[in-house]
Amino acid sequence: MPNSSYSGPVKPTIKEFVELPFTSDSGEFNVLAAGNGQISYGYLPSSDIQQKTRIESTGYSVSPWTVFGFNYIPMNYSNPTYGAVYHQLYFRQALQHLIDQPAWIHTFLSGYGVPTYSSVPLAPANPFVDSYTKTNHHPSSTATAKSLLDSHGWTLVNGVMTCTSPGTSPSECGSGIKKGTDLPGLALQYATGVTSLGQEMEAFASAAKTIGIDINLTSAPFDTVISGAASCSPTQPGCKWQMANWGGGWTYGPDFLPTGGEFYLPGGGANPEGYADSEATTLIDRTHTSTDATASLAAYQNFMANNLPVLYQPLAASQVSAISTSLSGVEQNPLGILFPEEWRIN
Repeated sequence: MPNSSYSGPVKPTIKEFVELPFTSDSGEFNVLAAGNGQISYGYLPSSDIQQKTRIESTGYSVSPWTVFGFNYIPMNYSNPTYGAVYHQLYFRQALQHLIDQPAWIHTFLSGYGVPTYSSVPLAPANPFVDSYTKTNHHPSSTATAKSLLDSHGWTLVNGVMTCTSPGTSPSECGSGIKKGTDLPGLALQYATGVTSLGQEMEAFASAAKTIGIDINLTSAPFDTVISGAASCSPTQPGCKWQMANWGGGWTYGPDFLPTGGEFYLPGGGANPEGYADSEATTLIDRTHTSTDATASLAAYQNFMANNLPVLYQPLAASQVSAISTSLSGVEQNPLGILFPEEWRIN
């Protein structure tokens, strides 16, 4: 309810702001489709995006709500079985080439998403992203992915990629990877409840299968996925997670300047994968201290676009909003915050 004692410059005009609970997406959609005015501001569930025209005909404008963030899949660098494999840049590059961001956005997100090419967001429009990281430097290509493995000591054995040339030379598998290490079941857990996320992960696993990498997909509630992807050491009994995808990535706020300290500095609070790279640390430190913010951010994000500390995936619209045409003053804030005190009924 409006605060009658509020002395600020913008006085609220709507009589009340009520959040309506629904037991299912379909229940909310049915009320929108009825066009009875019960909902002034709602959303289209991902499974109903194709019915946009129908909702617009009942008195709503449909608009995606894009937040200032990026989306990614962390890999557990401390996993005792595959941590050494994830440490290899060529392997991360191979996995990234299996993620077809433009196709996923078009097919699974119905166009309501933006690609992620580094940890600095492409959208909404902002002064931090540079021209280099607006370009996809790891486009979808199973041929490129397989070539990267072939050229680094891996061979298809009974249909599964297997390390046949262990060692640390440029043509060998890399430090810590033993001869005979194979990829019969990389584990990836993703969050339930979002149809498009499951479709994306099925597409990822299918592409990997064509080059001899089996990805074992499992799904669980969001809380289970994000809590299971915890920092650990290889000797801990519970350090078994490999890849995790809670679907929402990260939204910047209140860390509005996308400098990456919480993600990619050793011990960072949002670095459960245990990523650590001396050059990345130096570049991140410069974003915190340099008097030339533009140059320091450019150097940092360009490095992250190539070094792939995580696997980048499209950031879906936070929601596809259905806003009543009788409601004005709605700002879809890039930090995901509603301001109903500024809304007006026409």
